[in-house]
Amino acid sequence: MNHTPIQARLEEERLRLARGERGRSPFSSGLQRTAFRLLAGFFALMLAFTLLSRAAAGLLTPRVETGSPRTGVLTRRFAASGVLEPLGELLVELPAGVTVKRILVRTGQQVRAGEVLMELDQEDLAQSIAQLKTDIGILELRLAQAAPGESAPGDAGVQAAQRALEDAQTDYQHLEARRARAGERAAEDLALAQEAEAQAQSELRRAEERARERLIQAAEDKCKAAGDSLSAVQEAARDAIEGAEDAVTAALDAQNSYRKGYYEAVEQTGRLKEQLSAAQAELWGLLDGGASEEAVRAAQERVDSLAAALESAKWSEPNYSYSADLAVRRAQDNVTKVTDRQNEKIAAAQAEVDRAQEELERTRAEPEIGDDSEVLAAQAALKSAGQGVRSARRALEDTAAETEAQLLAARRAVEQAEIALESAQAQAEDQRLTQARTQEESRRQNEIDAMGWRSERDTLRRRLASLEGAAALDGALAAPADGTVLSVLERPGQLQTAQTAAVLSQGDAGFRFRGSLSQEEAARLAEGDEGVLTFTQDGKSRSLDVTLDAPGAPDEKGQATVTALLPEGTYPTGAPARLEIARRSGQYPLCLPLSALRSDGDGDYVLALREEETAMGLVQTAVRVPVTVTDRDSDQMAVSGALSGSDAVITGSSRPVAEGDRVRRADGTE
Repeated sequence: MNHTPIQARLEEERLRLARGERGRSPFSSGLQRTAFRLLAGFFALMLAFTLLSRAAAGLLTPRVETGSPRTGVLTRRFAASGVLEPLGELLVELPAGVTVKRILVRTGQQVRAGEVLMELDQEDLAQSIAQLKTDIGILELRLAQAAPGESAPGDAGVQAAQRALEDAQTDYQHLEARRARAGERAAEDLALAQEAEAQAQSELRRAEERARERLIQAAEDKCKAAGDSLSAVQEAARDAIEGAEDAVTAALDAQNSYRKGYYEAVEQTGRLKEQLSAAQAELWGLLDGGASEEAVRAAQERVDSLAAALESAKWSEPNYSYSADLAVRRAQDNVTKVTDRQNEKIAAAQAEVDRAQEELERTRAEPEIGDDSEVLAAQAALKSAGQGVRSARRALEDTAAETEAQLLAARRAVEQAEIALESAQAQAEDQRLTQARTQEESRRQNEIDAMGWRSERDTLRRRLASLEGAAALDGALAAPADGTVLSVLERPGQLQTAQTAAVLSQGDAGFRFRGSLSQEEAARLAEGDEGVLTFTQDGKSRSLDVTLDAPGAPDEKGQATVTALLPEGTYPTGAPARLEIARRSGQYPLCLPLSALRSDGDGDYVLALREEETAMGLVQTAVRVPVTVTDRDSDQMAVSGALSGSDAVITGSSRPVAEGDRVRRADGTE
């Protein structure tokens, strides 16, 4: 009975146990012991790899800090930087028509009496001084005529006013003529510049047309050259193919000649075989028929003769040679190869023709003339001409603007002189009509009029003194007293109407803080908000509790002015200061640290932890939760969204964390 190895082993063990012997150890074999040790090592290695993998995963998984949304109150802090400035103001006024050439001070700057504030145009200054003198002269005439004991102004006053009017009209006419001449010259310059621009534009069009023609001509030449090359290739291809075909014809002729001789020899041998067979049959027939010896001998001789001829024909019959066939085949193959090669050359030449034709059509449709040197030079010339036109137009506009203000001032001087003349005439007429009135009534009336004229004259004299002082300093307008510049003209230019050129501060009326905040921050403040103002005085830091005034309207840069009145006392004018304001919001149901906020193209969001059971156990993953930020301060934010007080929101991490990342808490929990 045959047993398998396992059955044999089992039978051996059974017999050993039946004899009372000890069973063999399963590891008695060296191979088995080696296998056991390898298996144990494998499991130990797998355990080590598992532990190492978990350790590596622990190192690579980001550790995060979390927080839960809580009810809270936000405290917004605002800080405005500014200066301390006095509240008293001293106005520095200028008459209409004076051009300010240069401003030498800025807002917030402290100035001394006599310090230059700005430089004025001396020509405008001279005209204003002359006009002020004319106005003062008219007022003095009125005052002189209204003096006690004198009669009311009569013909002398009218004549003086008439002369003043004539002088003003003459000045206006001179200004108008000068403006016309300047305008004509500026208009001529503009016309010349525009003509140059038109010529440059025409030259650019001509340059573009010439560049276009050059490009098209080059494309046509290239197309013609490609066509000539194609014709040459086709001609060469025909010659090459015809030569190959002639070689085939020659090979076929040689093959046919060889085959003719060979087949004629074969046919000759066949005929001799047939004749020999017939002669042998005839000989056998004579032998069988008992013919005479002479007939048999003659038949035998014929058989021998045909046999000899057949043998000779066999020896002379050539073996068939395939060289002629091979030559024909090679010649035919050569025709195919030559034809294919020439067709390839023709195709390449045709492709070049097609490319040249496409380039020609493209050039005709849209020639690329942008890099042409002549076109670039014409474009540069046109650009330069355009700049000349703009400069000439700007000069024309500037000339009109400069003389317009002067004409306006001269026209107003004429109008004032006309009014003065009318007034003088009216006064003379009134004087003649009221001569019957008593001298006391005339005196009282004159005194009343004189008071107004005297006040107006004194005002004009102060303004004249200021302008004459500026004229003496070559147009420099000086500060009349010590102070701080509260405001000044923003930029040089002509004063279209009489206005304030600068405002100086005087500290005897108190002090205030003036700073600025962004429009968004200022909108969150209100009058009555309290803050702490800090500044430096006499080398020491000071702090004051102040109350905020209503924020001002935002300027064009989005900055709003904030002010606060300082307690009574002396403060450094123009000293830099900082106002800090803390304002608490209402209570919000969901507040988180600002570090939890994230943003991308889809809006604001936070990352919350979500737990899920996997094959590796319980894991925690970062998930996106969209939120809307309703308010914030420097540390916290109030949000709304799909959050609750039990959610764990990521507020910090050891490594960058994105949506879907696996994380673990800072306390080690995954």
